[in-house]
This record gives sequence, C-alpha cells and structure tokens, in this order.
Amino acid sequence: MIEGVLGPQTVAISRGWALDRMHNSVDAALRDRAQRVIPNGMWGHMNVARIPAAYPQYFARAEGCHLWDVDGRGYVDFMCAYGPMLLGYIDADVDDPNPAAVAPLTPEITASISPEYSLPLGSGSLTLRADWSFRDEMFGEPSSDPGRFTQIDSRDLINFDVTYEPSDGDWSVSAYGRNVTDERYDNARLNTGDYILVIMSNDAREYGVRVTREF
Repeated sequence: MIEGVLGPQTVAISRGWALDRMHNSVDAALRDRAQRVIPNGMWGHMNVARIPAAYPQYFARAEGCHLWDVDGRGYVDFMCAYGPMLLGYIDADVDDPNPAAVAPLTPEITASISPEYSLPLGSGSLTLRADWSFRDEMFGEPSSDPGRFTQIDSRDLINFDVTYEPSDGDWSVSAYGRNVTDERYDNARLNTGDYILVIMSNDAREYGVRVTREF
C-alpha cells in the first residue's frame, strides 16, 4: 500500500501500514522516554510535543532523498528537511572535500533475477525456480584510498529450488541448492590502524531436500 502522509515535519510517501501509534511502537517508546526527560519537548519552529501520535518523530537513517523511521518504514522527503538538505542526505561528494570520500558499504549496482516456471506432472505440478543476485564492489569505510585495503569485491550468488506439489494434496517436496558456486566473500572491511578487520560470509554451499505438509 502507498499512502500520502502530510505532517508538520515532513511531506512523504510511506510504504507499509497505516500510520498509527500501534505501528509506531519504537517511536512511541522514544517519545515516552523524551517526555520523562524533557517534559513538553523543545521549541523550534513548533513544539514537537504537538506532533500527533500517527506521525513518526524519530528516524534511524537517511540517504539521498530517502529516510527510514525507527519502526523500519521508508519515506521520500519532498521537503528536503525543511530546506537545508537540497542535495540529499549523506552525499559523500558534498560532505567531505576529500576526493577519495565514498559512502561506505554502498555498492553502485545491485541486481537480482528470479525466473520461475511451472509445468504439469502427473496429478500435480512441478515448479522450477532459480535465483541470481549480484552486488557490485564497494568500500568498507568512507574512503576509496587503495592504501587502506578496505575495498570489498563484487559477488554473485545462485540458488535453485525444484518443487513437486500434488493438485489435491496437502504436501510438497523440494530439492534445493543455496550458494551453489560456493562463493566466499567479504561483507565488511575496516582499517583499525593496526590491522584490517574483515567480516566474511560463512554461508557455504548447501544442498538439501525439504518436505512440507499442512495440518
């Protein structure tokens, strides 16, 4: 569902649930805590205590024209944070004069393809599915300086799933493969000054058979 949201702090498009206090559980907890620490909030161009519970007040991260609240919903900020964010959030080329500055853990390209094909087989159907995903190279910290050794190589992952399901049954059986090329890759790299901290994926190639039944 896509909703237009008009609030005192932002004009946004929200993808997800209707905005109410029940779905703003983390935001509501932070508001309650702030109310205990700073009763009635602080004044800026308006008192934040007057923001209705239906509208999020706390945001976890932002990038470009997008931002995400603490409850995980994404928004497009059409008001540029009331003006100062004309070039977007976290623009490494603007925020840092260093020509080697980059946004960390931000690949230029990500892509995925998941073709699926079903065909009749006996009294049921056979479904064939393959998944391919690609992540471009990126850097583990806000610098593309090759001397810091924090470049993370690109990676490809391939999965497959073959499932048989009878048309009048309550069960299915599948043969599957995960990371079938046994790709080993870095998820993060950080130069501590004394050593390079490397966090690697530990998901080795896996094959199996899965049987499911509904009760």
